[in-house]
Amino acid sequence: MPKKVRLGIAGVSIQIEDKPFAAGGEGELYHIISPAKYRSSVAKIYFPEKRTIKQAKKIQYLIQNPPELALHEGHQAVVWLQDSVYENDTFLGFIMPFAKGAKLEILCSNRIPKSYINSWKRFSLKQSASRDLRLKICFNIATAVYQIHKTQKYVLVDLKPENVIIQPNGLVSIVDIDSVQVVENGRLVYPARVATPEFSPPEYYGEAKPGKTIIFETWDRFSLAVIFYKMLFGIHPYAGSSLPPLDKHVSLQDKIEHGLFVHSPAKKQSFKVIPPPHQAFYDLPVHLQNLFIRCFDYGHTNLYERPTANEWCWGTTPRPPLIAMRKLPSMALPMQAIQYTPAISLSSSDANIQLPNLQASPPPNFRYKRFKNDKLGITKITAASVVLLSILWVWIRPVPFSSITFVQLLSIFGTGGLIAAVDYYSLPIVKDKSLAEAFKKKVGNQKREKRQAITNKIRNIQRLPQTEKETQNAFYQSQSKILQEERVEVDKIVGKYRQFVAKKDQEVLKLNQNELDKVQAIEQNLTSSLNLAAIKEISFLPLPEKVIWLKQKIERPDLDDSKEFLTSLSALQKGLERAGEKFDIERKKVSEF
Repeated sequence: MPKKVRLGIAGVSIQIEDKPFAAGGEGELYHIISPAKYRSSVAKIYFPEKRTIKQAKKIQYLIQNPPELALHEGHQAVVWLQDSVYENDTFLGFIMPFAKGAKLEILCSNRIPKSYINSWKRFSLKQSASRDLRLKICFNIATAVYQIHKTQKYVLVDLKPENVIIQPNGLVSIVDIDSVQVVENGRLVYPARVATPEFSPPEYYGEAKPGKTIIFETWDRFSLAVIFYKMLFGIHPYAGSSLPPLDKHVSLQDKIEHGLFVHSPAKKQSFKVIPPPHQAFYDLPVHLQNLFIRCFDYGHTNLYERPTANEWCWGTTPRPPLIAMRKLPSMALPMQAIQYTPAISLSSSDANIQLPNLQASPPPNFRYKRFKNDKLGITKITAASVVLLSILWVWIRPVPFSSITFVQLLSIFGTGGLIAAVDYYSLPIVKDKSLAEAFKKKVGNQKREKRQAITNKIRNIQRLPQTEKETQNAFYQSQSKILQEERVEVDKIVGKYRQFVAKKDQEVLKLNQNELDKVQAIEQNLTSSLNLAAIKEISFLPLPEKVIWLKQKIERPDLDDSKEFLTSLSALQKGLERAGEKFDIERKKVSEF
């Protein structure tokens, strides 16, 4: 059953189908049934979690602040929001014009999908005229993006083939406008919510984050160039295999982050395999090659080197055949790739420090010195003899053992022990023992001091690599600062040169346009007296081409062409030839300044 909702600004009720015909990450699309005035539009209804107050305010802002959009036979290249949608005062979404056609993705690969091949066969890369047709589509897309950027308020951010609808006649429609970023006077009013990595510039992998920071218009310039490259060659501009050490960057995101554009003049020797579709790049006119190189190579670090949408308009527009267009200064004086001073690398292998063998053996344990004339042996024999004789005297004597005998025995033992002790401590070896202990203590202290000194030495030597690393880091920091200053100065000079050339390019383009207007006026004036109604099919041709067409038509007429018709064509040919002679003279005058 159809659902009834209300438009926020118009205040009228509309009916939408009960089932969506398409869905995305944020909402669903519904056809509008009534009233008839809105049947050419569709309603986008957000999912409940996306129906925030902030989103409702953003939709209201976009509706009230549309850009100046050019119309071509009623077709709008940017599908802008028309009105907001409510249900019982609850914000639901918005309505917008219905974009007919297919997603641009069908033209961004080597082959057109089988389901589209019948309608889009002439756009196949195998067709000889396909490149010119695709360049016209690029022109239409660039024109649409230029209309958005001209406001200086809006940045698309998520510009990708999925958000561009194309018709077989070449008309395009940019959709998903509700996700744009809105900036006023350098202040972020409404952020963009998402971005697609393979169409996002290198700054996406740095500090620039959609939804958190301001995204500059240069972001869209990168996305636009990626789309054009994929359209013209059916492959991503960063698709290729690199040599070591860059071979670790495998994904497209890594290659974009590190500037691995396959046609980069500075990195051309860094690629191992460049897929064949990239070779068609060199069949492009030089000025188009320069636009891609400016975007992906020079524009990797200098964001404003990336060509604007307006520059792509001039680069992809078909050149009028009426006059010999002057060559642009940027084409006549192409700037070579800037070779910055390479950084010096310090190899740690050159400063490898071998630790010396500092394993010191401790001194051997001190052994008591034996003197040649010592009486230690005699003392021991004397003491042992006294003890033995005492035992024999106790057990062998015939008289019974008594207390008097015990006292006598103790006296003997005591006297013998005292004599032995006095004799022992009077020996030089005993005195030497204290000296030995003092020496041992002294050696121990020396061992500890030596071990501490060795340990300190080892630690100092082990700290040398860290000191070297700190020195290298200090060198690299200083070198990086110097090289960065050099790059800034060089970029300033190059930037001034390119600004100068771009200014001269604009002057030449303006001059060419003025000449074209004058030549067209001359042609119109010369042919105003001639009746061209009979040959409407040549009305779009310039005057010289009209004469050639008439000659061929008269020489090879169709079977149903009457004699009177051919006679009138012959008279018209003569009149155009006379006008052509005057035209050539006047055209030369216009071009001679």
